[in-house]
Amino acid sequence: MIILRPLWRRRYGMLRRIRFVSGWLLKNLGMLPLSPRVKMAIHDIMMLAISSLIVQSRTYQAWQTSASGTRRVQRLLAGDKDTQLPDALLPYAPYAELWDALEARPMREDVPCIDVIIPVYRDYDQSLNAMYRAIETRIHNKTPYRVVVINDCSPDAQLTEALRSLAQRHLFTLMENQENLGFVKTVNKAMRLEPSRDVVLLNSDTEVYHDWLDRMIAASASHPRVATITPFSNNAEICSYPYFVRANMMALECEYATLDSLAAHVNHGAVVAVPTGIGFCMWIARAALDVVGYFDEEHFGKGYGEENDFCCRTTAHGFVHLMACDVFVRHVGGSSFGSSKNKLIAKNYQILCGLHPEYHGQVQDILRRDPMAIYRQALDVARIDAYWQSQHYTKGAIMMVNHTLGGGTERHMREMIASCAGDAIPCIILTRDPDDEDVLMLHVEGVQPTPNLSFRMSHDHAAMLDVLRRLNIRHMHVHHLIHFPSRIMEYLRSLSHDLGIAYDMTLHDYFPICPRVNLIDDSGYYCGEPAVTTCEQCVRSHYSFVGNHSVWEWRFRYAEFLGQARRVFVPSEDMHQRMMQHMPHLNYAVRVHAERFDDVPLARTMPRMHGERLRVAVVGALSRIKGSAVLEALVRDVAGRDCAIDYTIIGYTDNAALTKGLPHCHVTGAYKEHEIGQYLEDVAPHLILIPSLWPETYCYALSIAWRFGIRPVVFDIGAPAERVRALGAEGGDVLPYAWVHEPQRINDWLAQQGYHSQPLVRPETVTYASMQDDYYGELVL
Repeated sequence: MIILRPLWRRRYGMLRRIRFVSGWLLKNLGMLPLSPRVKMAIHDIMMLAISSLIVQSRTYQAWQTSASGTRRVQRLLAGDKDTQLPDALLPYAPYAELWDALEARPMREDVPCIDVIIPVYRDYDQSLNAMYRAIETRIHNKTPYRVVVINDCSPDAQLTEALRSLAQRHLFTLMENQENLGFVKTVNKAMRLEPSRDVVLLNSDTEVYHDWLDRMIAASASHPRVATITPFSNNAEICSYPYFVRANMMALECEYATLDSLAAHVNHGAVVAVPTGIGFCMWIARAALDVVGYFDEEHFGKGYGEENDFCCRTTAHGFVHLMACDVFVRHVGGSSFGSSKNKLIAKNYQILCGLHPEYHGQVQDILRRDPMAIYRQALDVARIDAYWQSQHYTKGAIMMVNHTLGGGTERHMREMIASCAGDAIPCIILTRDPDDEDVLMLHVEGVQPTPNLSFRMSHDHAAMLDVLRRLNIRHMHVHHLIHFPSRIMEYLRSLSHDLGIAYDMTLHDYFPICPRVNLIDDSGYYCGEPAVTTCEQCVRSHYSFVGNHSVWEWRFRYAEFLGQARRVFVPSEDMHQRMMQHMPHLNYAVRVHAERFDDVPLARTMPRMHGERLRVAVVGALSRIKGSAVLEALVRDVAGRDCAIDYTIIGYTDNAALTKGLPHCHVTGAYKEHEIGQYLEDVAPHLILIPSLWPETYCYALSIAWRFGIRPVVFDIGAPAERVRALGAEGGDVLPYAWVHEPQRINDWLAQQGYHSQPLVRPETVTYASMQDDYYGELVL
């Protein structure tokens, strides 16, 4: 993999050559007597055509849905250990037609009052892009400014040639060092060009947008002695977004230019005092330069730390430094220094703290206080709102509350979110921080990450209410509260009351009455739902997910919470009847999960030939309560008697004996949902066995069997038995629950199956025409 990384990193060079060819074609087209506006229109049409032919093609979209593994490979090739989100695409050099359009613009006649200085050393694409953005946005700014590009003796001949050629268009001022002076001497040289002007230092790996400079200048008016102003960025230490003090290289759901527009709107005029500016994009007042001089070339000649030293010196003379929270500038980062960056930073930080002992404490103070947090939070909210608008959601939002353990509960919640989206209802998810039980986190499918929407239950209640109101949350739907702190029920009731909204809850298992969740006793089998005194003994003797709470106390608290719910949804009548025995006062509503069963052609499994072994598949994550011990007993019985049955677990299991390779049992390992069809085709099972030992409330494994036309076999307990019986004999087979203790009897029965093609009936597709009316019922959004 390490050997392949250099090739992978050169992919942008290849893309550049492709773009060069396309630019050549457009240039020839540009020889026609057409206006720049028409040329740009043709360019946009060509890009739209490429999008339609490639990006919007069915093949590409199908790849996108299953390309997470590919993206992980991309990140590994790039040497990046963070595989959660793909990186944003790197900038590329503008096409010749874009430069033509800039040159065709009328020249501004007002005298520049600011020099925007861009030092350039290498990286053709990023450097030309940074220059173009700075020049192109002049038309959006009332503040007149000059772009000064200074080439620090670049080793890239192509870049040097491009700079000289573009300079002849008189779009910017080009300076060239005859020898490499380094970053600090280079920018000092540029800042001395016009001793009366304020300056902006702009790295060659940045992108500015819209009226960025006007907003930075407006920030300078908020205090009489401002030395520097720094904007928000994806990669700017304390000015970073969305994560604080982190290089945020991930692609967001919106363009960076859109993020800048959102910042301009939601953080209009907001400034925060900071101990230092950040040099990637930093406005510097000429008054400050006149007092303390330029950057320290002696101590920080190679860069990193020079702007911090400058800020410390100006602070000592009564100047302040501000962050403009209504400006966002992209910063790719590190293009001028390469692999030596970290060593240089460490060395120069020691020098900096030696010169300014107070600096470290000032930095620690702002890290502790984090006054920018509310403005990052505002951007998170704005991104969500913008995304919802882009999806044409027209109704109030629903907040889904759930754990992060995955499984059927999370699947059902995400399917509900998708169904709500079809009804123009947006949804937001509330989960618990896995590292801190006091912290609750909000996030939206399609808008990630939003790390600033985290709230401490202990003291951020008002802040959470404010955010939920801004997002127009009109209803709360609780799915599961396992792993939340025990006070979560009271907290959610408080949110519901303070927001003036109702809440529903879907029961996915028996957590409200069983602290062990699944009605399984110490024997590993269904407990029979005995008297609460027996349950108390069970919990005292074994693990519990509710800490030190007694069973009766736990049930009382849950009954109180559920009693105030608008509705308590259950996915099966079996669960409804069981819950009625314990909490009969609740407002139950049976809602079968919405599922399609007709999207896959109904397969006809070929009957077993004489002497052929029966192929039995078990689908999913096979834990003990799902029947792993039962399956182990079945496999051992087959091995001992050779009764012509082969078992395959399409998924994984916690049973060590099964994973170590018992004869007549194969374990495929975890699969993705879209892969299950291929696994079933490869295994070609005659039957799908669902050996679950607890009264499941729905069972997606059963749905898989029906969807792919493979006859299911279940035990007589819970929703699986109820669902099979609802279809009659043609829906599958129900074995007595007592057989879970008799593997020989099960295998004997199975061994007789599969010789005749048995017709299979699938359930009708379950859909809700309107989530608001047909599922929730009388819900006002």
